[in-house]
Amino acid sequence: MNMRVQLQNDPTAQVFSKQLLDIGNGEIELHQNTQYIKLPDIFCTVVETRNELIESVFPDILNYYLDHNWLCNHAILAARNVDVNEINFHIQQILPGDLVSFKSIDTVIDENKTVNFPTEFLNSLDLPGMPPHNLQLKIGSPIILLRNLNPPQLCNGTRLVIKKMTENILEATILSGKFKGDIVLLPRIPLMASESPIPFKRLQFPICLAFAMTINKSQGQTMSICGIDRYLQEDNDNSVVVNYEGRLNNLNWCSCGYCKGMLSDIECLCCNELPNLEKIRNQERKCITLHQSFSKLILDKEILNITRHNLILKTKNRINKKKLGQHHPENKTWRFICYKQYTSWVNSWIAMGRGNRVVLPACVEQKIREEYPEPNGIYVGFKNSKNLPA
Repeated sequence: MNMRVQLQNDPTAQVFSKQLLDIGNGEIELHQNTQYIKLPDIFCTVVETRNELIESVFPDILNYYLDHNWLCNHAILAARNVDVNEINFHIQQILPGDLVSFKSIDTVIDENKTVNFPTEFLNSLDLPGMPPHNLQLKIGSPIILLRNLNPPQLCNGTRLVIKKMTENILEATILSGKFKGDIVLLPRIPLMASESPIPFKRLQFPICLAFAMTINKSQGQTMSICGIDRYLQEDNDNSVVVNYEGRLNNLNWCSCGYCKGMLSDIECLCCNELPNLEKIRNQERKCITLHQSFSKLILDKEILNITRHNLILKTKNRINKKKLGQHHPENKTWRFICYKQYTSWVNSWIAMGRGNRVVLPACVEQKIREEYPEPNGIYVGFKNSKNLPA
């Protein structure tokens, strides 16, 4: 990046170049309370909210999104895929036109293991370098290639804009580079994830939206207006306010019929009190533990092993990594994986962010404890400063 800045032969660019070097060399002032770097006043424009960031990077987008020269020079970068997905979804919603969904066909490579990995579970896997199961697009949306299709014209990282859509072919225009303006056809292709603990194949368009992209994916891109998202996740949007007072000594609060007494008031929560579960239960008031996918997705050890390997790859905590990596994990570790799996499932497989824990319904907690009990029968209650239900 710094070499590109220096090649501009612009005095202001030279100042920016030196600031980049100072940051890289650790020669920039730090905030005393957080030890974060303190950006120079003229380094960039700082905004307070994500909506302000979007408006700053894509001002008056309804009037300019069809201008490919304008579109290719604007992008937002973020560190996490979940943030990139949220920003892309929000910006695409602003554009006019119909939203078209393209759902992938996911299958395991070994047909003998098909019964062990339900389609719903394969659909739920959101892995780096893979397009989503449910790819949603509009005419005029910018996209980025995730695979080499026809080098040097269509390479991993090429940015394009959607021109026309059919069920199995996308027509798109290349936004930048030597082949800028070329109209190309993009087919659905079989894709295999390099980081997946199970060998499975996803038949999907090898693209994702590109209003925003990860910092890693932006390497090699050139743009004139770029925003950096450093959004810190607030309380979960699906959280609800529940009055827990007086629940500990009775079960009047349970309407699903499968809850049992818990260790504290805050854990006395019924699945029927959580509106975000309705989309999974299709408005039925049955206990969430009776859902056809619950036992397979949340309790099945073969499925949990996949989640365990994913957690080993992602976690940076050495103690947690060691516990997860044991050849025969303790039941306490399996319960932890069940909790992770459940919260991901009910939140549409979107990561909640580091340090964000939520209360599980008592019926779910009991089902997990029955499957992976503590030998001495003693369990640690819920501990979290936020005390919010999932």
